[in-house]
Amino acid sequence: TRCGGKETMLRQLLGHVASGASSGRMARCLASGPDYGLEQSLARRAAARDHQMRSEHFALKTDVPVSSLAPGETRVDGDTIRRKRLIYRSKQRGWLEVDLLMGTWAVEHVPSLSSEELDQYEALLNRETIDIFNIVTGKDVPPPEVESPLLKKIQAWANTSPIGTSPESYASVKGSAGLT
Repeated sequence: TRCGGKETMLRQLLGHVASGASSGRMARCLASGPDYGLEQSLARRAAARDHQMRSEHFALKTDVPVSSLAPGETRVDGDTIRRKRLIYRSKQRGWLEVDLLMGTWAVEHVPSLSSEELDQYEALLNRETIDIFNIVTGKDVPPPEVESPLLKKIQAWANTSPIGTSPESYASVKGSAGLT
């Protein structure tokens, strides 16, 4: 399929990047017609560069400055960094309700998740914030790529969570989760 005319090229390209389109799909889009003025070789180079940039972006970096380590520590293992990153991403979604819901859950549960559960949780966090809220609260049916036993646990927790039962409990949860 074609990606559109010249006037929509940037919008389409940004849409592919935002949606996590595969490099091959992006290459096909970039090279799909003469409207773009790209030769197949340029589209392949763009797709390869896209793949490289995404790999670097999503790679778990374990080179932590000494100033960021706890007193007495000389290094931090990759598992600890991943858990901290997931907790941070849970608290910093950009939508207060989701920050509270996911951040509170993550603080309580991420430290004890198995490696497989961490993968499942990260797949959920890779979704758009509104999608996370709708999936976790049961407003939307979860897509197959995030459907998991862990998601069922998160949904059950969200259904019994004190968040939102009153302004006072909301403020209390926000403070105790370090989201102020």
